[in-house]
Amino acid sequence: MSIFNSHSVLSRLAVALSVAGLCFASNVHAGLASVPLSVANSVDPNLILVLDDSGSMDWEMLFPTDSGQLQINNLQNDRGYASPIHWDGSIRVSGGTSYSYLFPNGTGTGNKVYGYTSGNGKALPPRPEYAFARSSDYNGQFYDPMVTYQPWIKADGSFYPAANPKSAISDPAVTGSNTMDLTTENYTTSGNWGFYRSNYMYGADNGYPVASYGSSGSDGDLGKRTYSYRYVPATYYVRVKSATLLPVWLNSWGTCASLDHDRYLEFLTKWTPANQTLLEAAGVDAIGIDGACLKKYEIPSATSFPSGRTQADELQNFANWFQYYRKRHLALRAGLGVAFADKSGMSVGGFEINKRKDVSMWSIDSKRGDLFSFIYDRPATSNSTPNRAGLKFAGGQYASKDKDIIKYACQQNFTLQFTDGYNNQWISGIGDADGDNGAPYADSMSNTAGDIAMYYYENRLRTDLPAGKVPVRAECSTSSPPAWMDCNQDLHMNTYGITLGAQGQIFGVTHHTVKDAYTAPPSWPTSDDGGREQVDDLYHAAVNGRGQMFNAKNSTELSQKLSEALKAILGSVISSASVVSSNSTRLDTSTVLYQAQFDSKDWSGRLLKIDIGTDGTIGAVQADAATAMPTHGSRKIFTRDGEFKWGSLSAAVQNQFNVGPNAVMDGLGEQRVNWIRGDQSNEQDKGGALRTRTYVLGDIVDSSPTFVGGLDFGYDILPNSAGGDTYRQYVIDNKTTRSKVVYVGANDGMVHAFDADTLVEKFAYMPTEHVLSGQLPRLSDPNYKHRFFVDGTPVASDVYLGGSWKTYL
Repeated sequence: MSIFNSHSVLSRLAVALSVAGLCFASNVHAGLASVPLSVANSVDPNLILVLDDSGSMDWEMLFPTDSGQLQINNLQNDRGYASPIHWDGSIRVSGGTSYSYLFPNGTGTGNKVYGYTSGNGKALPPRPEYAFARSSDYNGQFYDPMVTYQPWIKADGSFYPAANPKSAISDPAVTGSNTMDLTTENYTTSGNWGFYRSNYMYGADNGYPVASYGSSGSDGDLGKRTYSYRYVPATYYVRVKSATLLPVWLNSWGTCASLDHDRYLEFLTKWTPANQTLLEAAGVDAIGIDGACLKKYEIPSATSFPSGRTQADELQNFANWFQYYRKRHLALRAGLGVAFADKSGMSVGGFEINKRKDVSMWSIDSKRGDLFSFIYDRPATSNSTPNRAGLKFAGGQYASKDKDIIKYACQQNFTLQFTDGYNNQWISGIGDADGDNGAPYADSMSNTAGDIAMYYYENRLRTDLPAGKVPVRAECSTSSPPAWMDCNQDLHMNTYGITLGAQGQIFGVTHHTVKDAYTAPPSWPTSDDGGREQVDDLYHAAVNGRGQMFNAKNSTELSQKLSEALKAILGSVISSASVVSSNSTRLDTSTVLYQAQFDSKDWSGRLLKIDIGTDGTIGAVQADAATAMPTHGSRKIFTRDGEFKWGSLSAAVQNQFNVGPNAVMDGLGEQRVNWIRGDQSNEQDKGGALRTRTYVLGDIVDSSPTFVGGLDFGYDILPNSAGGDTYRQYVIDNKTTRSKVVYVGANDGMVHAFDADTLVEKFAYMPTEHVLSGQLPRLSDPNYKHRFFVDGTPVASDVYLGGSWKTYL
């Protein structure tokens, strides 16, 4: 049978036999499969989400401070007047009056979890001096006009309703939560809808006192009180980057092109309505904390916007942000929905760190609705942040036979912990689990997150299940696998972490990925005071748990980082290994092994060249075709009718490629052709419409790599009439100098020819039946369902034809 024909029954049987005894779920499929049997019956990895439900998740601020709140205090007099906000390249990280909210809207479930009398319940007045808090350039939680905010995505791919700008809901998942009219001037006489003015706020005030916390303060302020301000909620500020000349109050301010903190201090301490008028006359509405010029966009009255949207569209976008992203817990739910929307092949459960209820696991393929209900139906609370207790609980859930989360001895198990702050509860019972592991793991502390991660990594999670069955990468069988690689074949937990805005003393400063800890082992914290070392502790957990750590600097990045975390987790699930071919041309000194692989998560493939020592031991990976692939524009991909390029295809074939997944002509044909050629610029994770892949090489399932070089087939024993008398000379004259090539078929529709030494692709051939079939465009569909294309094994042989010898594939 030709290697270009459909998948053979015999090869399916061969795969079934070759994987017998490995770990697969019980599942019987009738008929000819369109995916490898090892995948059709494989075990999904487990993922437990450990989610922060502390009170800080309710806040509407995300500044580079310890808590993300805006801290205001009387900190310095070095310029002749007090500055309530410290500026030395950053803002004050702690102390003073803490501000958490920008849109006070009452208390209760779905609204503010902290009342206005609470230290964490204060709302920042919408005054020009603090306009920067309503700008995404400073406050990472605030509306960014350059981002399009979609409502939350549902399990079925549809969306929650668009927000009503005149009645935007505080929490769309909580029945009865308050609403707010974003389009008109708001004013109320309720304390829980008011704004708090601290002792360190300057200048005249146009607010009206609602409740008093104490007597007037000093420095010319009007006292510590809660005020009600008239303001239009649908308002934001952006930096003015043009060099507009600023008016003169006391000193000449120069231009907006420069940044000068003295400019902000003067604006802060000398603000009056009259001076505000002078400022606005120059086209500037406020000064940022760094001295930047800010322009105000009050959407209901503005006519143009930085985004280029119409007024109606800008207002709708702001309303969607307000209803679905305004607070940290809203943004987390939005990000989780987006991250899981296109994922499959995993079993997922979760819990909140304060509740720590027994975990229910849901197959994302069959119980997606249950997972999405868990994601969204979680109103905010005013709890603490027991991150370590949460991580320990996750490990205990995996280890419990009664919970039975782990079903198979080969199952891979992951925990993803999300937090916006610092652990503030301590645990016991783990000890110094990493103390004897050396760098980069060991420290001198006990019962840390790092210890928890190491404990559940090193100790078999389920001793009632067989040991040594968890698959590991091929490099683990070499004499010196990479130190960062997870080569533990016993059941264990891998730990991943995500922080929102929080930065440690190590993580986010000197170290940004887990691999950085292996390049330069950190000096782990020796104190446990509840400060920034808590972020480093979660990073330590990711290192010890052979996971990864991510930090989202704003609510927009949160969706991206959650998606990256899931992609990293799925990417670490060990791919199935397909058949192996050995190159025996140099058995005397350096036999090498070519191993083909496929990843069923995105149907990408790899071809590895691995050394085999003279004693039969497997050595290091010397080359990887997936990472050595030429750029898409330089690849040589041939068909019967020329190169496989957009301009070389017939009109009929081009029309096939222009048809989208829903059988609608979308004009993306050239993008799809380039995608098959290896262009990844239009994939979904780059903002495009096409399927995202780890590698551009397609999955290699049943096609055994075939080596073609100077092999002597011994045809000199043939009769002279069949070329036997000329074969020896043919081998001497041609085959000893011939380039060594490895051929293999892949389910990207091609048979590939790779340089046998470097595994750089020399060329590829696409059978005509695939070019004309109309099936190739489906390869780029984000909802692609696997099928076999070029799945047979190439066969090479010397052939005596027309009076001369040639080598045919």
